[in-house]
Amino acid sequence: MNKQNAFALQLTLAGGLGLLVAIPPAFSSGFSVPELSALGMGTANAVVANPEETGAFGYNPAAMGFHDASSVAGGLLLINPSSDLKTASGSHTGKNADWFAAPIFQVALKLHEQWRLGIGLSAPFGLETRWKLGTFPKLSGSFQVPTGLPAPLPAAISVPSGAHPTSSALELVALTPTLAYKVNDDLS
Repeated sequence: MNKQNAFALQLTLAGGLGLLVAIPPAFSSGFSVPELSALGMGTANAVVANPEETGAFGYNPAAMGFHDASSVAGGLLLINPSSDLKTASGSHTGKNADWFAAPIFQVALKLHEQWRLGIGLSAPFGLETRWKLGTFPKLSGSFQVPTGLPAPLPAAISVPSGAHPTSSALELVALTPTLAYKVNDDLS
């Protein structure tokens, strides 16, 4: 490779790295509640590859195959959501619901020396949002309706005409059956 091509390659790599550094991070999870076990939350989901913990079943059902007995794991996820965003109309804070609880429950049944049946119950999408009218200006149209009221009362009121999203909610309870087969001491 000649010096000119090597310099062009270095310049391209440096430019690509510069673009990656310049891109701001996006912090958003939407409605997702990815926590499937109390143990997973406490270990930043590092429990996925740990077959010895019952809290791993929600992330890795094959872990059931390495347990000698049936087991139950449960918990309650307490959530206090908050939403902030910036739009063309400025910075906005959502009027979200107060605290609420989402269930986490997993059962692993030993059917045979090699077979396990698992049942998980969770609420993977349990959040909601509430926004003031005008938060999303491109979706917020309005028109004036005369009231016919004498002064100092308003002569007209503003009525929304757009498809402005003022609230959204996705409430779902997931019941997840799983089946695990233990092939040998190292594979399930």
